Amino acid sequence: MAAAIQDGICEVSNGPLCASASARAVRALHLSARCGKIGAMDIAERQDLLVGSPRAAGRASSGDTYAVGAWLLICCALVFAMVVVGGVTRLTHSGLSITEWQPIVGALPPLTDGQWAGTFAKYRATPEYRQVNPGMTLEAFKGIFWWEYFHRLLGRAIGVVFLLPLLWFIARRRIPPGVAPGLFGIFALGALQGAMGWYMVQSGLVDDPRAQPATWMLRRSSASGSR
Repeated sequence: MAAAIQDGICEVSNGPLCASASARAVRALHLSARCGKIGAMDIAERQDLLVGSPRAAGRASSGDTYAVGAWLLICCALVFAMVVVGGVTRLTHSGLSITEWQPIVGALPPLTDGQWAGTFAKYRATPEYRQVNPGMTLEAFKGIFWWEYFHRLLGRAIGVVFLLPLLWFIARRRIPPGVAPGLFGIFALGALQGAMGWYMVQSGLVDDPRAQPATWMLRRSSASGSR
């Protein structure tokens, strides 16, 4: 092809510029062919830039695994703290100090003297106060109140820390296939544990014909077993 171009140029002009013009044309043709070849080779060799590098995909997958694992470890630590605080609450007989079930509004403790007086008045109306803690002062009541309060606050924290990241990981497709239903099942069991805990506390707020007010054994065993 280069020879044909050279012949055509020479036929048009037989002057002294023929040789130089044909040489420039041949060089341009060779340069064009070489650039096209190099460009094709670059595209063929760097397909990873177009379709995504397997190594980069592996790094992204490892990062997702670490993030999900860290989240689950945090949830486990909160559950462990919940068990410890729950045990102290049981041993100090603090579970009946909060007589209402308010998952949202109840997140705030009494802040004023009037609110503390109202909360203490509700406790004094329970069988536990009349039969177990008659004459308890407000300061002593605050001691058992805070254990139950932090117990419930941890329960709320576990629900939020578990559910919100779970929804975010699912939206970002970072949860391995088939794992999400099991995680939702764990969340449902946690919610059931909270409901069972209140069911147990509620039974201790009613008048009990026995000498010491206590929750029904069936309810207590159910709540303990769910933990």
